[in-house]
Amino acid sequence: MFEEFLGNDELKEEISALLESDSFPHAVFFSGEEGTGCDFFARLVAAEYLRDHSSLVMRNVHPDFVSVQGSGSSGQVSVSDVREALYEMNKAAVMTDGRRVLHIRQAENLNAYSANALLKMMEEPPEGVVFILTVRRQDDLMPTIRSRAVGYRIRQLDAGPCADEAVKRIPGLGREKAESLSELFGGRLGLVLRAAEDQKYSFCVLSAEKLIDAVFGRSRYGIMAALAAAENRDQLSLILRIALSGIARKVEKDPENADFSGYVYECIMDALEQTDAFVNAKTAAAVLAARVAER
Repeated sequence: MFEEFLGNDELKEEISALLESDSFPHAVFFSGEEGTGCDFFARLVAAEYLRDHSSLVMRNVHPDFVSVQGSGSSGQVSVSDVREALYEMNKAAVMTDGRRVLHIRQAENLNAYSANALLKMMEEPPEGVVFILTVRRQDDLMPTIRSRAVGYRIRQLDAGPCADEAVKRIPGLGREKAESLSELFGGRLGLVLRAAEDQKYSFCVLSAEKLIDAVFGRSRYGIMAALAAAENRDQLSLILRIALSGIARKVEKDPENADFSGYVYECIMDALEQTDAFVNAKTAAAVLAARVAER
């Protein structure tokens, strides 16, 4: 069971045992950083629970599986989306013996109203209904939701196995490049594959690597040059997010310089928040360069 999902062997064994013994909780959440395959694993679990052997869940066409995620610039999960999904959950199952699954992606984007609507059904769920939520960090999930669900952590792969899989999946991807990307993204296979296959994303990866070199070299010009490569606000935001991944790896691998690495991480996080809040992009970049260079 779950052979197609790499790593996380203990988690897969535990979930498999719960499913095989018909003791799966009525509500669970899987937390994992972007690129760890959190939503993919959630769908695999849903498919096993629904005894779906035709990949209907994976194609999002199973009548007893409803998936909800945020939309719009805010990414919030609206109360109307949740209410519509709950209405579907109250219907009789079509293909299974009373089993239905409600999957909520990026559940940290539930607002107070949509979370309230969800809580009412989670407290007294219809028989056979299972709630599967995914979230990047469990602390981002509302405490009221978190307290009513069993939480599991999806962990990234080690860099070596991640590079092995990337080389296997992408013909022509060199081993050196695969290892470099796996190291940069800390074994998050989804991000590695995206960086290797998407030219625009690959461009942002290169800019992020230049930004990392510049901040650790305390080069104000280098920081500005790396960020000036962004063609728009979305690209700038992506470059900063990728740089955060690389710096997080540096903190783990070089604890002696953790203080400066942590400071740099906070500076880039502030720049990202300013960018996402529509502060002038050049201003955010200039502030970042000044803070790092003057440390």
